[in-house]
Parts: sequence; C-alpha cells; structure tokens
Amino acid sequence: PWAAALFLKELYLPRLRAATPELIAELRASVGASLLTDPKDSLARVRCPVLAIFGENDIVQPTERSATLFEEYLTAAGNDDVTIVVMPGIGHDINWTTPGYNEAVSEFLGRLA
Repeated sequence: PWAAALFLKELYLPRLRAATPELIAELRASVGASLLTDPKDSLARVRCPVLAIFGENDIVQPTERSATLFEEYLTAAGNDDVTIVVMPGIGHDINWTTPGYNEAVSEFLGRLA
C-alpha cells in the first residue's frame, strides 16, 4: 500500500500544486469513486489511538468534512482516543517536511508512551 501511495503522490502532486477548478474536476474523475468513498465501515473497526492530520486548504478532500467524519465515525464506534490536527495553510500533500507535522506526531506519540 505505501508504494502505491508514493506512486500516486508522484503522479498527482505536480498537478495539485498548479490546480485550477477544471484540473480538480479532472483529478476527481480520474481517481474515481475512491474520493467519494465513505470511510465509516473502515473506521468503525479501528480500536487503537488515532492521530488524523488534515491540511486546512485541502482541495481534494474538504478538510472540515473529512475531519468531522473521522472524529464522528471513530467515536461512534467506541474509539475514545482520537486526535484531529488541522495543519494551517497546507493542502492535500502532508508529510514529514510539512511545518508542524513532526511536532504533532511527536506530541501524539509522547502522550502514548
């Protein structure tokens, strides 16, 4: 799965950085229903602590909707250890080079130790 994620990042990242509404519509069509898939069933099975990090300016998956659904679905399924972090000024491409990312992960992991 991680190799596929790297491939998708390489494939789509340049287009996301230069995104226009038309390009976003094309991207959504090319990726297909995966962007529209409701994660409820998958998240209902998660029982471990969760750190979900979202980019404030994500134009692929709207942040407010995604963060709300993640928290709602996880807590409804009985997971009471959910941390939602929204990275300000960041889009869909979040990784260890994103300002504040390493701090958020370190804080989360430190709390678990």
